[in-house]
Amino acid sequence: MDGREVIDVLRAAVRDAEAAGHKAIDPVALKAFLDSLEREASGNPPQQLVAEANIEEYRARLSKWVADNAHFNEWSLESFRQVIALGQSAIKSIFFINGGAAVALLAFIGHLATSTTMTKSVMPFAFSLRLFVFGVFFAALTSALTYLCQLAYDGSKPWQERVGIALHILTVASGVGSFVYFFLGAESAYGAFKSIAP
Repeated sequence: MDGREVIDVLRAAVRDAEAAGHKAIDPVALKAFLDSLEREASGNPPQQLVAEANIEEYRARLSKWVADNAHFNEWSLESFRQVIALGQSAIKSIFFINGGAAVALLAFIGHLATSTTMTKSVMPFAFSLRLFVFGVFFAALTSALTYLCQLAYDGSKPWQERVGIALHILTVASGVGSFVYFFLGAESAYGAFKSIAP
């Protein structure tokens, strides 16, 4: 009960007392009347205040939920960007290590083939070169599969998601295969170097 309602109740009580012919108001009765008004006002808050409090509480919870979701979505988007950047970096790395190894081996084979002082065969390095070339091929395949994988994930149909998962697995396998070919090529090149050592 707000102040205006209290005043209205007091006025109504005074009018009723006047209509009953009372010329003076008994202080004890007035105190008792005010005490009953106070109990009524403090015991049960008006429904409108309760409703407003509930609405404010709901707004606060809704605002927190919106802020939490915005934070989560921003974090997810940033994580996705980082995954994409790290994936691109890994693909570039496997291109560079396999391509660099193939170019270096080709330069060495070219030097061996044109050298008049060395009579060693270049054939022990052929297998190593082939492994490095396979590594470059699988790096290129990884890059292409990455594009196809993302294209499949962009679809909304269930079969597109299954295709995306399959392409995802193939992409990872292709990237790992490229690293394996580099390792095998390096081992083969090491063996070839040992075979031509004086």
